[in-house]
Amino acid sequence: VKVVARVTTLWFDASELSTKDTEPDATRNLSATRINSIVSQEMGHISSSKFLPLLPQIVSRLGSGTESLQGTLRSLAFRVGSDHIHHAVLPLLSLKNSATATRPAGQGALLTGSAMASIVDQAKATTASDILEALRKSDHLLSAVIHQTETLVNGYIQLAEKEVGKGEARKQPLTRKLREASKLLANNEHVAVFTASIVNGEVPKITRFAESFTLAANGVNVPKIIECLGDDGKWYKQLVKLDETRQDAVMQQLFAMVNLVLREDDETYKRQLRLRTFHIKPISPCCGVIEWCENTVPMLSWLRPAHARLRPRDMSPKDAYTKMEAVQKEGGGKKQKLKQYLEVEKRLQPVFHRYFLEKYPDSREWSHNRRNYTRSVASSSIAGYILGLGDRHLHNMLIDTSNGEVVHIDFGITFDMGKFLRFPEMVPFRLTRDLVDGCLLYTSDAADEEDSVDLGGRRIIKKKKNQE
Repeated sequence: VKVVARVTTLWFDASELSTKDTEPDATRNLSATRINSIVSQEMGHISSSKFLPLLPQIVSRLGSGTESLQGTLRSLAFRVGSDHIHHAVLPLLSLKNSATATRPAGQGALLTGSAMASIVDQAKATTASDILEALRKSDHLLSAVIHQTETLVNGYIQLAEKEVGKGEARKQPLTRKLREASKLLANNEHVAVFTASIVNGEVPKITRFAESFTLAANGVNVPKIIECLGDDGKWYKQLVKLDETRQDAVMQQLFAMVNLVLREDDETYKRQLRLRTFHIKPISPCCGVIEWCENTVPMLSWLRPAHARLRPRDMSPKDAYTKMEAVQKEGGGKKQKLKQYLEVEKRLQPVFHRYFLEKYPDSREWSHNRRNYTRSVASSSIAGYILGLGDRHLHNMLIDTSNGEVVHIDFGITFDMGKFLRFPEMVPFRLTRDLVDGCLLYTSDAADEEDSVDLGGRRIIKKKKNQE
């Protein structure tokens, strides 16, 4: 897979270079034609499954570039779709839906300053539609899968767009289109659960949906929580969100690639370092279905009451914010800000180490889950620094109550875009005292250097003083 990914990257780079205006038209066209002719001939000898991790990148390039490139891409997308329809149908439908999709007013204002009326050009949507139509005509089973998936996607979009007034009940009946899709799927189980993992080509199919959905506690457009039953007997909980989710999906792909690198290195493999990933399926440019992360809670939901409960004499986080904000508004220099911060620091002590003591009274479970937490903080901090991941407030950082791992969500600010906000994010990653407090614990088994993780020049797991 890695070799195919590298070759495909070189192919895309070479095709883009061949369209530059540095050469006469005839020379550029000849170069592009020759490159794509070679790629087209050789791709026939490669299993289509090798291109599955690259499918989002392949689909995103449909409808743009030279004619020879488009011919090769269309042929490849059709072959992958024929062999792996459950992988290919959603990316193609998402691109097809982009022709008529509009972003709700107000979204995108953080970085663009205005709503976007059109997401992609018509050529891309038309190309995706043509490939789907060709797949429909090629096989009756493919046609059934595409038809039912499209019906379900329309139901999801209607649910995401459903307006909810203030004070409405959190639990509500399914929307009309989802009820219709549920009836259709009850007799024809062809549609895979969008947020389930595909293992050895097998994926659970949707048999029906729960009779109602639940409104999420927060969110700009009130995300909806829904459950569907797979033919494996398992209920799958999903978050349906009216928002740009394509960037979130890209970050999950990058996290998966980072995990491959971590597994191949002896040192990181020995320490079991990894990033937590979950499924995100964009179904249009402004709507997506997200896997619900079971057994997780926002870190803030534990920390906020814990500070008041465990250290009632400390300054409240709200008062600390007010004091720091006052120095900022007064135009204080670095010395004044540092002085105020050090004062706040003395009066507001971290408490997160108590989470593990309270949650895991068994010593083995405490040690295992605390190490999981430490490793996940180390992995996500360095990966987040490399990828320029911002907006890491404690609503966007969850903790898995079953194993202590940190789960990052909401990737709207990436690739150092946080540096261009009104108040630029200058820290490389979030490693506040409470986060460190969950790591820097004296261990009963005196963790040695092999068991510790080096983060920013400091050992996350300290040795006992008598062993230093």
